[in-house]
Amino acid sequence: MKILDFSIKKKEGQKFALNSGDTNKIHLDFKEGINSHFGQNIIHGCFLITKFLKLLDNKKFNSLQFEFNNAFFYDEIIKVYKIKNSSFKEYHLFQDNQLKGIAIFNLQNKNYDQEKFKKKIYKKNFLVKNNINEFNSCLNLLSKYVGIYYPGKNSLISKIFIKKENNFNLKKNKVCIVSTKPDSRFPMINNKLVSKNYKIFFHTLFRPTLNIKNKINLNKKLTKLIRGLNKNILIIGASSGIGKDF
Repeated sequence: MKILDFSIKKKEGQKFALNSGDTNKIHLDFKEGINSHFGQNIIHGCFLITKFLKLLDNKKFNSLQFEFNNAFFYDEIIKVYKIKNSSFKEYHLFQDNQLKGIAIFNLQNKNYDQEKFKKKIYKKNFLVKNNINEFNSCLNLLSKYVGIYYPGKNSLISKIFIKKENNFNLKKNKVCIVSTKPDSRFPMINNKLVSKNYKIFFHTLFRPTLNIKNKINLNKKLTKLIRGLNKNILIIGASSGIGKDF
């Protein structure tokens, strides 16, 4: 059952970037968006969640899991459908007839079993302003952390799980984020954000870029042809073996 239609303008994305400090170019820089495999700029994942919750006016939940199947684009209609489920409140978000996001709310107090961290690779503490809503502050910091601190440039959020939980050892304005990498063969990273009243688990991915000039020696004729096409090109060739790490 469809319950909501909304869209996000680029000006809203610019305002979020200013407030959160997440200046990852994939979100707002026209050239970066055109040259990416998305072909255009994409909406900040944390901003999409913030706006979705505000429009849904759903604040009474114990936990929220949000999974991104694909990127969301500015100015295009996002259609929200409520899925019938006896245990959870589940919503599917479509854009351009594609299922791009799934939100699952758990209304009851239920433990979430996060896989054990194997190796800490990055940790950072933040201070937030006391006059800003704690939940929004956490998402703002999360977005900035992923786009600026770690993994950094070109990285994106693929999955997020938000749980209300009192952490008595933390001060009201302190937030801690820890990143771990469970498997060196894959670009996925597990992260955990802890604030006074929330614990947020999120997965991030590197968005690889291809630098043709540095990787491949092309003759002038082929280089001129590639530039004339003005499109993203995937070059494939021989492999040294599936599964080999570099």
